[in-house]
Amino acid sequence: MAVPPFWRLLTLFVLMAIGAQAGNNTQRCKLVHDSDSERKVLSLLEPLTNRNFTAELINGNEKYTYVFQVCGDADGMKDAGVVQKSTDGKQVRVGSYKSTQAIHGSDWILLIYLNGDKYNEHCSKEERRAMIMISCDKTKAAAETTSQRRSWRLLTLLPKRGPRAFSTFCAALKGTEQEHLFNLLIRFRDQERFSATKLPLPTEECAVPAKRARTQESMEMCLDADSPVTTAVLPCTQEFYLSHCAQAYPMSSSPRGLALVLSNVRFEAGLSDLDTRRGGEVDEEVLRRLFTELNFTVYLKKDLTLQAMRACIEQFARQPEHARSDCCVVCLLSHGVEGSIYGIDGKLLELEWVFEQFDNAHCTLLQNKPKMFFIQACRGEEMDCGVDQLDGDDSMQSTDCEQRDAGREENHDRQNRASEESEGERLRVKLPQRSDMICGFATLKGTAAMRNTKKGSWFIQELNTAMRQKAKDTHLSDILVQLYGEYREQLGNFARREATRLLTENQSNKHGGNATAIRRGYGRTHHTELETGPMTPGLNHSSSIKKPQPYSKCQDCLRRMQRYMITKLGEDWIFLVLLGLTMALVSWSMDYASAKSLQAYKWMYGELKGNVALQYLAWITYPIILIVFSSLFCHLVSPQAIGSGIPEMKTILRGVVLKEYLTLKAFVAKVIGLTASLGSGMPLGKEGPFVHIASICAAVLSKVMSIFTGVYENPYGYTDILTVGCAVGVGCCFGTPLGGVLFSIEVTSTYFAVRNYWRGYFAATFSAFIFRVLSVWNKDSVTITALFRTKFRMDFPFDLQELPAFAVIGISCGFLGAFFVYLNRQVVLFMRRPTALTQFLTKYRLIYPGVVTLIIASFTFPPGFGQFMAGELMPRECINSLFDNFTWTKVWDPTAEPGLGRSSAWFHSEVSIFIILILFFIMKFWMSAVSTTMPIPSGAFMPVFILGAAFGRLVGEIMATLFPNGILFDGIVYRILPGGYAVIGAAAMTGAVTHTVSTAVICFELTGQISHILPMMVAVILANMVAQGLQPSLYDSIIQVKKLPYLPELGFGHISKYNIFVEDIMVRKVKFLSPQTTYRELLQLLQATTLKSIPVVDSKESMILLGSIERCELQAACDWWLSAERRITSQGQAVRSPGSVVSWESFNLVDEEGGEESKGK
Repeated sequence: MAVPPFWRLLTLFVLMAIGAQAGNNTQRCKLVHDSDSERKVLSLLEPLTNRNFTAELINGNEKYTYVFQVCGDADGMKDAGVVQKSTDGKQVRVGSYKSTQAIHGSDWILLIYLNGDKYNEHCSKEERRAMIMISCDKTKAAAETTSQRRSWRLLTLLPKRGPRAFSTFCAALKGTEQEHLFNLLIRFRDQERFSATKLPLPTEECAVPAKRARTQESMEMCLDADSPVTTAVLPCTQEFYLSHCAQAYPMSSSPRGLALVLSNVRFEAGLSDLDTRRGGEVDEEVLRRLFTELNFTVYLKKDLTLQAMRACIEQFARQPEHARSDCCVVCLLSHGVEGSIYGIDGKLLELEWVFEQFDNAHCTLLQNKPKMFFIQACRGEEMDCGVDQLDGDDSMQSTDCEQRDAGREENHDRQNRASEESEGERLRVKLPQRSDMICGFATLKGTAAMRNTKKGSWFIQELNTAMRQKAKDTHLSDILVQLYGEYREQLGNFARREATRLLTENQSNKHGGNATAIRRGYGRTHHTELETGPMTPGLNHSSSIKKPQPYSKCQDCLRRMQRYMITKLGEDWIFLVLLGLTMALVSWSMDYASAKSLQAYKWMYGELKGNVALQYLAWITYPIILIVFSSLFCHLVSPQAIGSGIPEMKTILRGVVLKEYLTLKAFVAKVIGLTASLGSGMPLGKEGPFVHIASICAAVLSKVMSIFTGVYENPYGYTDILTVGCAVGVGCCFGTPLGGVLFSIEVTSTYFAVRNYWRGYFAATFSAFIFRVLSVWNKDSVTITALFRTKFRMDFPFDLQELPAFAVIGISCGFLGAFFVYLNRQVVLFMRRPTALTQFLTKYRLIYPGVVTLIIASFTFPPGFGQFMAGELMPRECINSLFDNFTWTKVWDPTAEPGLGRSSAWFHSEVSIFIILILFFIMKFWMSAVSTTMPIPSGAFMPVFILGAAFGRLVGEIMATLFPNGILFDGIVYRILPGGYAVIGAAAMTGAVTHTVSTAVICFELTGQISHILPMMVAVILANMVAQGLQPSLYDSIIQVKKLPYLPELGFGHISKYNIFVEDIMVRKVKFLSPQTTYRELLQLLQATTLKSIPVVDSKESMILLGSIERCELQAACDWWLSAERRITSQGQAVRSPGSVVSWESFNLVDEEGGEESKGK
């Protein structure tokens, strides 16, 4: 009988975690995703290290022992966190602590060990894994020796389980025939509730509903105060407490709790935008005295940096005294912006992080205890200065100076500010992770908090007064609401006076008054101090004015210019120009670098002339170094840069998200790796990789453009952007915008949006123009011309009698292109087979590209076999020579013939030109198919283009030999042009490999002549017709090999499949599971079917699909549910929360075995 997967056994070890010394043993655990939070969770398990824990599992006649250790070798087995031992002593590693995950719950820790030994036959031979749940909240109860003391410990846990825990517990007692305990608790409930016992009594449902956690709206109140109040804190009467205790949290500890007051008054001198918070010392003393009188232990910390604040808050949240206290208070006083406050070093501390340190997941000692936060800081810099009015008191002014606790918010752009506002929006209490929390802010979102430089902050003053006078009989949330009303009234008076003052100042300026005398002593941009006149008793009236921003006029001018340009030119035009310009620079730079590299390659080979051994060493070493560098660089920076990139772009444009394929790292790796590959002289191309590079550039530019306009943030326009990027990639690769757009549409898009047509043409044309202009600027050419310019005669380029020969080229290229795709796929599949050789090459990944480069370079060595296949020519030199407009067979003495140039490499004194062309084609055929499988950025368009040109040249030379005098037409003899055959062969071969017809247009643009348009189209169409019937395109073949989620197109001969509907192929009588499925039906389903995945529906009637479950998981769950260990383990698994149904198995007040047996009866 197969052993059920252990990683599905949710094993609970109830362990003691008290009294052990801290150490570093948990550092031995290696986390899967290393993070400080998971490392802190592991540190809590330090007392449990260096000891083995065992559990036995009996399944029929089989017995297994499981040994577990925290971050250590279980049962002495190396790197094993959990070990399974059978009766014969055989050990199986279920999980390794070298791959650990740690999850912290409210009162438990879940430890996950991965990378165990693989299953032999079942569960798809996947790796075992172990999940161990460790209870943290019941350790004290489990440590008690007597049942009486254990019961007392568990009873004290009831108040922490929520307001319904007591009534649920009593119902469980009554339902399990323990009525004597039920009556005992109910009988003395009332007198126990009002007795002087120190045991915190639970609330119950029949009483007034318990106080619930507040939401964001009730937390964030805008408050105000006038001056410190020194009256004593009014106590709560005994009668009021007894009548309202059910609505309040238990407050029986002494001291009541801990209070942290963190105040930043003086900031570092270099921070000109953060003034000294004058009056902040008053707030510190007020809060210290207030919470001391409220029986809190107060911790006062002053002037801390960001790191010091984080360390102080973390240390305060971990204080062990929280376990003996009933509540906690945190007061933060500093400059701030929305969602954050400043340290004295000018760095921001996020309030979201502060709240997280005190939630139920991170601060377990304060679970179900109130946690109060008071934030005295600005949440923006806006001031409500009111509007002009005709009435109101405009003569009352304050003699004091008012400031705002704001930081420099202009340094953030709109996006950052929106991000901060969104962070502030998330500062809301959420259950259950954040319960029993309330927070009072000194101001509304986006506004400044007022502070009196002599008497302290408005908020702190009024909070002090309210807590002393109203805390005796008012909820804190109600106090905050009342403070908001008072603040609103005072702020309205302040706004009216501020509006009157500004109006008076403006009138004074118009009449030539001295504005300096009126406005004197103003502070900095964000922290404005104001001198005011006499103050009305009972109110703190203040005024403020905002100093003009430095360089604000220049900034406004720039913004207006930006809006004007975007409005007049349009976002699309700017984006397309930037995209075309960037890709033109990248393409030209890459061509320039690779050309210089090839020149150095040829120079090094030429300088060693006379020493064949050194020439051979230099000929093979140079490309090996570049290819190995390209492979290593891509592997280290971004493995997604390896290969062509077009298959991945086809997948992405179909709507599939491929991570890390459109990142800046992939861009850098692709550009540098491709430059090194092209500079090596290997038969590699750049068109496919350049499509990927242009798409990355388009994606990055769209993110940059989204800063200025939100159009490019629209996810629906993302596909259009990538489509334009693909067109630019092909267009600027060879300076062929028309063919580039058509080729990108054929290769990458199934359904092309016509609205993107002009975008693609504009960007590709502009990019190609800049690319060719840069060549002229670098003196590579005199003017803008075609890349491989030909000079065929235009008056009579070919005769109609040559069309059969052109058709032969097309059909032959169709077969050859299909064979090229097949050969390439077989090489890749061979490298993916699990053989000893492939495993060795996979482990040492640089050996394969090095060996392939060595073999190819050795065959092309010019003094060796390379002399019979024009091995000394580089790829572009091959194309230029193959497109020659003269017949090679007419050259009798190549050494004596002037003007041959590079074409002389095709001639040998002892070998026919036909043999050289055949050897060149055969050798380059397998070299190109193999070299494109190397793990480097590379394309196949240019190598296939050269192969087609060589084949066409071979057919053209044969035709010229068969018709040495040319073809007679209308009394005139026209000589055959083998160069035209080469152009047609290049277009047909690339079209057959890529399954496109736009290669003909690309050839027109590359050669600069359209003379052979008719035979070229005939050959390309015939080549496509043959190739599509034999093999998929090269890009679809790579998609199939990589198993990318891409639906292939229905090719030639599959028209009837368009009439097939889903209902024609779907399985109607499908096996499924639902909540109504019985155990018998489940067993029948597992026995009668071999489905690997079983669907789960909502019900048999609705048949709404909810998801699916793997067969091995379902089998493991069934085996586990029927096992005896499940009942033992489940006793500690239940996490009780308000409203949950708690059974008697959840309370260990009596003997567990007896309780389970009585329930079973």
